[in-house]
Amino acid sequence: MTQYNDQVFINRLNQHPQLRERVETLLNVVENTSGNTTKSADSKKQAIEELRKMGNDALHYDDGKIGLVAYHLR
Repeated sequence: MTQYNDQVFINRLNQHPQLRERVETLLNVVENTSGNTTKSADSKKQAIEELRKMGNDALHYDDGKIGLVAYHLR
């Protein structure tokens, strides 16, 4: 990403605090900031769980919009 694209991404992410929190949590898992994950399998499980939560949050972010899109795709 260019510096411009980085700033655009950050601005967009800041408009969605819950998503930003999920991304920060995922980064913490990847970087093992807590220092308590010593096994690769545990890290993978934590990363998968965070991605699952992020996907769930995204799908339920605005059920009205998603419902409208699903209706038009029929």
